[in-house]
Amino acid sequence: MQRVTNTPPATPRDHGRSGLPIGTDGVHAVDAVVDVIDVEPGGPLARFQHEVGDLWWSLGGHCTPLDESELARWLDRLDRHLEGHAAEARSITLANDLRALVAGWAHFDREERAVLCGAIIYLVTIDDAVPDGTPPGDGLDDDDRVVSAAVRVLLRRAP
Repeated sequence: MQRVTNTPPATPRDHGRSGLPIGTDGVHAVDAVVDVIDVEPGGPLARFQHEVGDLWWSLGGHCTPLDESELARWLDRLDRHLEGHAAEARSITLANDLRALVAGWAHFDREERAVLCGAIIYLVTIDDAVPDGTPPGDGLDDDDRVVSAAVRVLLRRAP
């Protein structure tokens, strides 16, 4: 096992311990999360990091396995986030993909849970790598990449 630091390089956008922009509206505020986690080579987190590529710097700090109560809190934030994007079918589709993955929570190992938590937190975060509302694609292209990578990693388990 190797230890991977999830702290992104210092950038002008750094606002929190994890280096991610921190929202101010309460719903989209991103809590600081772990900076270092154990990653099994070839495991789910390593595959997720490879799949998301250059988005890892703004995503990796969110990839930590939460307990069920924390997961429920983030799912509630996801619901509130969608209330602000009710007219955006794409946001709803991405959220539904993640909710479908949550059904497998009991069967996921620590790294798989970290992948799912990272994807949920990333989708809820408005000011991520490409802030939501930014054309083209209304800033959801990066969110789509993250959710799609999570789906691939969690549904296509390595042998």
